[in-house]
Amino acid sequence: MPQTIATPEVALRVLAQRWNRALNGDASALHAVRVATRRLREALRLLDNHPREGRKLRRALKRIARRLGPVREVDVSLALIAQIAAARHDLLLPCDRVRLRLTEVGASRRERLAKRVEDVDTKALASRIDRHLRHARVQGVASSTGLDRSRLISRVAARADALSAAAESAGALYAPEALHDVRIAAKKLRYALELARTARVTGAAVAVTRLRKYQDLLGRLHDLQILAAHVARLQARLPVDDEDLGALSDLLVYLEDQCRSLHATFVERRAPLVTLTSELASGVSQARIAHRHA
Repeated sequence: MPQTIATPEVALRVLAQRWNRALNGDASALHAVRVATRRLREALRLLDNHPREGRKLRRALKRIARRLGPVREVDVSLALIAQIAAARHDLLLPCDRVRLRLTEVGASRRERLAKRVEDVDTKALASRIDRHLRHARVQGVASSTGLDRSRLISRVAARADALSAAAESAGALYAPEALHDVRIAAKKLRYALELARTARVTGAAVAVTRLRKYQDLLGRLHDLQILAAHVARLQARLPVDDEDLGALSDLLVYLEDQCRSLHATFVERRAPLVTLTSELASGVSQARIAHRHA
């Protein structure tokens, strides 16, 4: 199935059309809305028309993503604990205990989210963003795609430079904070590259595909770390004579082993990532990048 091109217009439709579903418990809709806000923020950064309005729009989108974040975190942890339970029957007991706790936490966070977004009018926000993009085209600030190609290419180079530096700094030791920095930098570069693909910058699609493999690896590692934190918090809440403490410890050991295994994989694959990002940052032609990393 072909991928939908992530244009600002598509992101706007996602924001307006999936908002209610996201608030009503649809995990995939909630994730789609958060991704849409990030894509729109990246597009808005490339426009200079009415900079004050652009900053306001970006801040509004960032607030939405932050408010949805805690619920998304629990949704991901619930899906992950279900996968572990299906694959490791010896961990069924602690997985069930964690699932029950996550369900409670998720319900509480959704209730809090409903109160925090009562004043959010996403359709009005989408209309403001649409007007901002249209005005940029009329003023000649952006092309017919809504994007300034020269600024976009510079943004890709800057994002790539940041990711290259983060990957170099991560080192060979397992350091969650350093890996988190790499994950965030990779995410930012991907959104810039997706816009470059929309603007038909040569080689951007290949670079997105290459980068996604690293994002998937780092995203899985991050999800496991978040789940481990939930398990540790649950364990800390239990009395010392609770019969499930040992089982929860077994689950934590499993999660830690998985995290270290994924980190080892990242270290093995880091060199090609640094090469790719360094080439993007230094302005090597996209055609050469596509050929070398295909």
